Amino acid sequence: MAKEKGKKALKDFKTIEKIKKNQDKLEEKIDKLKNVKNTQVLSAFVTFETKAQRDLVYSHYQKSPLARCCFAIGCCSFKKDANYLQGKYLKVTAATDPSNIIWENMNYGSLNKFLRRLISWGITIALWIISNYNFNDFLIL
Repeated sequence: MAKEKGKKALKDFKTIEKIKKNQDKLEEKIDKLKNVKNTQVLSAFVTFETKAQRDLVYSHYQKSPLARCCFAIGCCSFKKDANYLQGKYLKVTAATDPSNIIWENMNYGSLNKFLRRLISWGITIALWIISNYNFNDFLIL
């Protein structure tokens, strides 16, 4: 009987040692991930079970433009709170219908989107000008 208890204790000891080794490996991975630089979260989608939960979070994260400006300038003794992550303001907006989201475009930055819109508007205005131009002035009869 003592032999069985000894075998069980040895087995339990080996299991504990194995778990400690795995824990050490996981802690090393966590430390490596903490030291990673240039990680950016561009956007996140959060769902709520009730409308009341959504409204509570939405109201907590909404700040006036004046409050955001004062924080950026550093006046009015605005302090960092949950609305700021790594010195950046967290913008919270209601999500659009998921069918309207083009998931492939999520990786494009603000500058890229701005330039695309600028080019699109430029082409639209050029086409509008051309379509409204009076070509009859140049026709020789």
